[in-house]
Parts: sequence; structure tokens; C-alpha cells
Amino acid sequence: MNKRKQSKNLFLSEYDIDVKNLIRSDYEDEILTKYFESGFDEKDMNTEDVYDFLISLEVPTIFVDKYCETLPENDSKFMDLVVPGLEDDGIIDFDRLVFFCCKLLVLRNNFDYIEKFWKVFITYLDRAKEKSNNQQKQSGRQDGTLFDPFMRNRGVKSVCDREITYPDLKTVIKSLKLDDKINDSLMIDMIANGSDNARPFVNFFDFSVLLGKMDELQ
Repeated sequence: MNKRKQSKNLFLSEYDIDVKNLIRSDYEDEILTKYFESGFDEKDMNTEDVYDFLISLEVPTIFVDKYCETLPENDSKFMDLVVPGLEDDGIIDFDRLVFFCCKLLVLRNNFDYIEKFWKVFITYLDRAKEKSNNQQKQSGRQDGTLFDPFMRNRGVKSVCDREITYPDLKTVIKSLKLDDKINDSLMIDMIANGSDNARPFVNFFDFSVLLGKMDELQ
């Protein structure tokens, strides 16, 4: 059986023993130092310890919180980092932790770039929305209402809390006059591939990882 070809992109790679050559030594050293400073050389790290550990690495909470949102409802957080066979105990596998943390350190160090890119997209999205609604006002609808595909984002305080849905993407593509080239099924695939667990939207964390997969991050 042929061995699966390994990607050189950390964000395109799944954890296995061969991914160590993708991990930057300075990131690994930073994680190891914090690991010992946190006392995990003398006790096991459990799933409930991971959140605070990530914050101690100065990973922006927006990444950690949005990652947690990508997990299925009622799913125990960080279970994918647990030592195989010790799921009931929730003991974290150090190598899996390093692999996961390295991705978040890349996001941490590219936060300003990611946030800028996200804001540009959201700004364009809002302008496309306004243009679409103005056109609907001019043409009118039979029921006298306006179609608002952005209802999900109402009441959101931070731009990083916004989410990109299928209707959002459809509005942008129509605004760019690409709707004759990009059909509905392709747009659905774009949303599905950008998010985990087949969620019908992409959040800030999904978007950040997508940039990583596209080799846009340093």
C-alpha cells in the first residue's frame, strides 16, 4: 500500500508521527517552556487544562473561542488531543498538543494580517448587502418585505464575531457578477470546505485556517 503523501503545509496536514518536520523549532521550544512552567512535567495535562494553556501562550481568545465553536454540540473540547485509549481520562498527548498549538501560534503571529483580511471581506459584504437591499427597495417584493440573509449576524458586537453564510457568499458573488460562473452547489462546497463538521457558516477561526491552507500566513 502506498504511503499517503504528506503535505508541506501545516494547515493541510493531519497529525501523525511524521509531521514533526513541519513544526518550527522556536514554536516547539516556546510550547515546551510554557508546558514546564505550568507544572505539567509533574502532572498530566487534561482536556480542561488546554484552554488556559493556550491563553498562557498569548493566543488571542478569539481564536480559542471560535475554535471551540467549530466543535460539534455536546462534544468534549480538545478530545482530539487526548492520548489514544485514554479518552475516558482525558489525558493530553504532548506531541498532539504541540502540533495543535503550532497552528495557533502561526495564527497568533499573523493576527493583524488575518483581521485586516477579514475586515476587508466583511466590509465588501456589507456594501454588497446594502446595494442588494437598495435594489430590492426600488423593485419591491410582492410581500412588501426585504430579503435579509444577514439575520444571523444581527446584534454581533465585534467584526471578528461575524459569520459568513451561504446567502452572504451568494450576495458577494452576485455583486462581483460571477453568479453565471459559480453555481449554487459550488458555493455550498465553498462554505462546507471552509468550515468543520459541515456547519452552514464560516467563522473567524475557519477563515484564519483557510488562509493558512492557502499559504497566506508567515
